[in-house]
Amino acid sequence: MQITIKTIKMENKTLLIHEIFLMEMKEKGLSKKQVVQLSGVPQTTVYQFLRGKRENLGISKYEKILNAIRKYEKN
Repeated sequence: MQITIKTIKMENKTLLIHEIFLMEMKEKGLSKKQVVQLSGVPQTTVYQFLRGKRENLGISKYEKILNAIRKYEKN
């Protein structure tokens, strides 16, 4: 099943979903490469998504990327 999540409204600003993921990554000091390693999602897919070039990942890939970001603890 494919889903498309394009935007979320936050404090009177509409953010694209990849922008929210990037904000979370920045707060944690997490690189794109680390997201690839932790999520198990192919590098090309993660990089395209985080650049806003790919929207329809499917729910399982969104979950894998989000879980990798949420579980990351900076050493």
